[in-house]
Amino acid sequence: MKKLIITIACMSGIAAFAQDGFFLQPEMGAGNAIIKDGYPVGINPGYYADRMSPVKNVFSYRANVLAGYKSGHWSMTTGISFLRTGYHEDNLELSTGGWYGYWNYKVTQYYYHLSVPFTAAYEIKAGRRFSVSPAMGVAMSYNVSSSQTMDLTNFQVTNPDEKHTLTNSEFNKQYHRISGWGILKVQAEYRLSERVTIICGPEAQCMLTSFQKHSDVNATRNHAYTFNAGVTWHLKKKTNIETKSNNPTN
Repeated sequence: MKKLIITIACMSGIAAFAQDGFFLQPEMGAGNAIIKDGYPVGINPGYYADRMSPVKNVFSYRANVLAGYKSGHWSMTTGISFLRTGYHEDNLELSTGGWYGYWNYKVTQYYYHLSVPFTAAYEIKAGRRFSVSPAMGVAMSYNVSSSQTMDLTNFQVTNPDEKHTLTNSEFNKQYHRISGWGILKVQAEYRLSERVTIICGPEAQCMLTSFQKHSDVNATRNHAYTFNAGVTWHLKKKTNIETKSNNPTN
């Protein structure tokens, strides 16, 4: 009977790992980006060409350097984030008349954003070392610059791949410098040691305010969907292990 009591006591022991305090969280991510402007196929999206096929995704990437504080299951983070968004259009039909006629061309546009995110996360334990933390928040970005590549093969020009980086005056004329974003993410966490946690998971960042300034363009918003990976470095070693068990006595 005594051995049975000891076995049950050992099996019913519950170990809970808690690590509160400040932390640093560098991470990088890659995925897709696209714009949402509300213009369907066959409608002029505001730059003197008819959109003849749907807008396509482009490769997106990000780099985050975050700092935060964890208390119990809750954590808050902020920091600096760099993000590239954009879009691609395969079949734009220039129909301004004259010698241009109805020739098709392609456009790939990239935008670069530097933002300050604010997120709140709730940790859901899935084991002694493994947990999942859904998070949501907002960000304010400074929209740094934009680059564009146009495929003008059908125009029979000497240099069919025209690349152009917008000057500050060109960018300010077309786009807002400051934008608001919404953030949704899910982060899987594996505690490697008392100070280091490996993290990874998907993140969606969607612009809440219109990016374009033109009055003839509907609200244009950039969207980015990336899969991130990084580490959490706990600045203060604080490990609490609580074990609930029944200690048998003679």
